[in-house]
Amino acid sequence: MTTTRHGPRGEVALCICTRNRPGELRRALASVAASSVQPARIVVSDDSDDDVRAQTAEVCREFARVTHVTGPRRGLSANRNNCLTRVPADVDLVLFVDDDVVVPREFVGAAMEAFLRAPERTVVTGFEYRDGVRVLPHNPSFWGHQEKPPTGEGDLHAICINATAFPRSLFDLIRFDELLRYGSDEIDICVRAENAGFRVLFDPALFVYHERSPVNRDEYVEFQDASRLYATYKRYRWVEGRPVKATLYALLAPAHVVASAAVRRRRLRDVFVALRAVAKARRYAQVYRRSRAADGKPGRRDRSEQDVVSAA
Repeated sequence: MTTTRHGPRGEVALCICTRNRPGELRRALASVAASSVQPARIVVSDDSDDDVRAQTAEVCREFARVTHVTGPRRGLSANRNNCLTRVPADVDLVLFVDDDVVVPREFVGAAMEAFLRAPERTVVTGFEYRDGVRVLPHNPSFWGHQEKPPTGEGDLHAICINATAFPRSLFDLIRFDELLRYGSDEIDICVRAENAGFRVLFDPALFVYHERSPVNRDEYVEFQDASRLYATYKRYRWVEGRPVKATLYALLAPAHVVASAAVRRRRLRDVFVALRAVAKARRYAQVYRRSRAADGKPGRRDRSEQDVVSAA
């Protein structure tokens, strides 16, 4: 028998990571300001270039309850962790939305209601309208792509981070892996949350509008494959404790990435980008392995740990 939360309504913190998008950030904050239920705290962690940061700070001053902090400039996961350092201990629920997301008027309230209804140690996720297309969370394939539809209740092992209600208690156990500069952070935080004893539930009442900005996207491309290769190998090897599967992945996945670049794009430059992604992923795995050895747990599964790793 599951137990649900009772008692007074807790506090909500909404976190926004931003970089060089003051216009999009203003739109995002305006949508939050129009919400029927207001978060107790809004944290904006700003990775903007020096000549844009003043504009971002000015945008933040236009809205109530917004704390603007300078970001670490080491990628999205590090920026998310930077937000968490400003979330008070009495907050019960944490929401993350990108700076190019618009939240519906009922979103914050729906997130709190879903959180209060859910059993303890539950992450509740929804979906997003991405450039007008409804995108649901999908489970990862062997290669680490989020492309496998859940087969039924209890088979959801993925989140849509822009529409997810995180219990604050989860972040007392784990944080975002800062080696993941861009990409695969959703799958990584989800699989590690499950490994720490949390479950994932889907609630269709949670959704946002993600109108993706073109700003910064060219810079992100080179990190996507590297993040996926590293996060998937890490999941098999250290989180799930399946060394044979991890070894098989390490042998097959790099060739799969390079071959895909060669066949689909047919440009020599893209093959070189794929090769650099493979090299990055190997370096990330080496850094993570060294961090585990330094913590005295090289051979054990990745359970309930605070493993914020400095970017390689």
